[in-house]
Amino acid sequence: MKVLFITQFLPFPPDTGGKIKTYQTIKIVSKENQIFLISFVERKQDLKWEKEIRKHCYGTKTFVTPIITTSHKELKLRALSGIFNPKPFRVQKYFLREVADFIEKLSKKENFDAIHCDHETSIQYLTFVRNWQKKLKIYDEHNISSEGLFGYARYEKNPLEKLAYFIEGAKLWFYERRMIPVFDRILTISQADKEKLVEQGISHTKIKFLPIPFEAESQFHYGSKNILFIGLLSWWPNKDAVLWFYQRIFPLVKKKVPQAKFLVVGTNPPEEIKKIDEQDGSVEVTGHVKDVSPYFKKTGVFVVPIRAGAGVRVKILDALASGLPIVSTRMAAEGIRIKDKEEILIEDEEEKFVKAVMKLLKDRGLAKKLSLNGIKFIKENYNQEKTQKVLEQIYSEKGK
Repeated sequence: MKVLFITQFLPFPPDTGGKIKTYQTIKIVSKENQIFLISFVERKQDLKWEKEIRKHCYGTKTFVTPIITTSHKELKLRALSGIFNPKPFRVQKYFLREVADFIEKLSKKENFDAIHCDHETSIQYLTFVRNWQKKLKIYDEHNISSEGLFGYARYEKNPLEKLAYFIEGAKLWFYERRMIPVFDRILTISQADKEKLVEQGISHTKIKFLPIPFEAESQFHYGSKNILFIGLLSWWPNKDAVLWFYQRIFPLVKKKVPQAKFLVVGTNPPEEIKKIDEQDGSVEVTGHVKDVSPYFKKTGVFVVPIRAGAGVRVKILDALASGLPIVSTRMAAEGIRIKDKEEILIEDEEEKFVKAVMKLLKDRGLAKKLSLNGIKFIKENYNQEKTQKVLEQIYSEKGK
């Protein structure tokens, strides 16, 4: 098949959960199909990564648009100006007229058999494809975004921002219910999301859970007192998680383990997190790193103190595949069918979260048990063969 694949980020380097998922999908789909990829970057210098994607695509077109993340100064102004627009701002900000025009011209020259919309932000370009109704339409869901926005509203203290999150969540809720049923086949990031879409009235025969494939190999060395968090720090749930852990959990851990260090690895750290690095010698904020493996190898406990959001935290899967013992909130572990006290420790209350981190720093037997069980879980549930089988079914005639 000839596939038009539209995604919101150029998926290289695969340094965030969303990019990892998209990059792995493209690699597998391209084995039996021809892909033309349309994507976005925020900076011109990131266009250099296009050459890596061309190894798997017969054609690519990447558009530069700086107004994507919360770090851009114009983002809030655009959000305010679009408050009366029925289209969610999360979707609006990825719409460029030049992209729509390019897709329209491209689809007149190229006879695409399928359109693969990666993230809900890509759905808006569907109707610009010539004869789109007659194409195989695939929606690749990374999370049910409306759930995430309602979660932000729950934790936000500023009344105006709380209202803004709620309004945006409501817009996304209606957008998802209007647009997702248009697709012939739907890929979900978890079985839980699949069940939620079925509850909304979408036929279960349309939906497949697509596991992200990982190579499981232990990088854990017991004895380290480093506590690691990884994530895109401009994303609100990650920012909230780091600040909550640093302010409420880490001081209590430090009282018992003075040599403990909190490592925060991720792109676009906001000022509040940069200041922590400047003021506290027991905290290291790295910013973007090319390879997280060195941090995995010097980590004693991996923490995922996320309190809002939706979908699956790919960072948990990555840490499990690397054999790291993990402490997570229940919300962060949602969608990954792992067992508390077998592959991971799950706690929501501050005092219990502290105790779980302390336990893994001190109890070699428990840390080793979680490490080995985590690797086994990934090998059994998130392997290349399972992912390839799902994508083959989605792209086959039998999958219709």
